[in-house]
Amino acid sequence: MFWGPGVWLRSLWLRRLRSRLLATAVACAAIFGCRSASEVDEVTVHEPTTGRAYRILAQRSEAGGQGDPAPGEARPVLLVLHPYAYPAEELVNAYRLRERAVRGRGWLVVVPEGERDREGKQFWNASAACCGAEPGGPDDVSFLHAVLDDVARRRRVDTTRVFVLGVSNGGFLAHRFACDASERVRAIVSIAAAGPGPEDPPCRPTRPVSLLHVHGVLDETIRFAGGTARGARYPAVEDSVAPWLRSPGGALSRRRGALRWFGPKVEIETHHFPTHRVEVWTVPEGDHALSALRHAVPRLLDFLEAAPSG
Repeated sequence: MFWGPGVWLRSLWLRRLRSRLLATAVACAAIFGCRSASEVDEVTVHEPTTGRAYRILAQRSEAGGQGDPAPGEARPVLLVLHPYAYPAEELVNAYRLRERAVRGRGWLVVVPEGERDREGKQFWNASAACCGAEPGGPDDVSFLHAVLDDVARRRRVDTTRVFVLGVSNGGFLAHRFACDASERVRAIVSIAAAGPGPEDPPCRPTRPVSLLHVHGVLDETIRFAGGTARGARYPAVEDSVAPWLRSPGGALSRRRGALRWFGPKVEIETHHFPTHRVEVWTVPEGDHALSALRHAVPRLLDFLEAAPSG
């Protein structure tokens, strides 16, 4: 069969394109760690003082036996706090944290789970408004302290880079933990949640913590302007971030637009301080689910990674 010049050139172009794609894939694997999910080790352990289970996700080269510190350099830790009645594993999957945090950045992803309430649903005892706060309920701030201590016994941890990402009820606990444990937290991301309310102990951090708060204006579950749940009040977004804006030397910038891969428009307000950064993402058309946010998770992780050391 005779191939004319046009056919031959297209064939040559296709061969070169395939070669380039193969070379790109090889480079990605070699440089950026684009590897399969099987290269993430997951281990479930029980924190010894409470007996409560949590999981550690780590690169296979970083994961040793349960009782042995992993070889290599110390790794940042990302605590992932699930919403009320929502499996922690589904949050890890929806945000693709194995690919984006463990393999892409070399972080240790630590996934604790809340206790179960009378309805059998997992919750965090984070505030009077959300969720499951009852007399004699679990002390989840102490639990997170114990988890971090236990992880440090099992792995090489960079204690200056401990991050928290919480959604809804988990976002409430992220705020509470930053308020009470600011000495060991560098930055948090709180999504569709709120800080301590008037019925809760006040937020009195001992050092600055960087905060990224994401909230939809149309959220009917945890309202942007604050509200009441379970007979207790929770603050508006403005009041939730206020404790972190009291440091001197702040500079404010605002912009509105669309983030890459994130469909709805978002208004971004950033407060830059010498010691930390506070950022608020307001999604005018966003509800409580903020399902499109899963596409912007790399940007959330970038915020954590770039947080000043305080």
